[in-house]
Amino acid sequence: MVYEWKQDRFGADAQMVGEELESIEYKDAESVVKAARKSRGELHKCFEWDDAVAGEEYRKEQARLLMRMIVTVAECETPTGRESVRIRAYESVRFQAPDGNAERNMTYIPTREVMRDPELREQVMERLRSTINEAETTAETYAYLVPSFKETRKKLAEARETIKA
Repeated sequence: MVYEWKQDRFGADAQMVGEELESIEYKDAESVVKAARKSRGELHKCFEWDDAVAGEEYRKEQARLLMRMIVTVAECETPTGRESVRIRAYESVRFQAPDGNAERNMTYIPTREVMRDPELREQVMERLRSTINEAETTAETYAYLVPSFKETRKKLAEARETIKA
């Protein structure tokens, strides 16, 4: 698998970070920080380890950002030929932690696995619908300032309808 950064905010090699992430069995923010602490490799470089600057909760936020920023690159067929596409490597979904800890019910699972599982895929679809709803509200709110936002809102509503089922 080929890994890149959506935006490089970490100063670490995305390919090596991606490979290190693959070795973490249960990927939540706490587990990623724990693995990075042990690593001393590229994953370790993605975190602020000076306790005077950052505490454990901040490092968990860094882990969440890292998981949103790492993407995979794949080749796919399009009407115009082969094209490279970048997709998030991991999706954050509700999933029972192996230790049964209800507080640790959000985890990162490879996007390809999430899309193959109907229940997990529905979580992503619900997030997409919510994002579209937010965009619709924003377009409606500002339509009086920018008349083209009325048409934008209408197209967003049509898009939301296409992903209902």
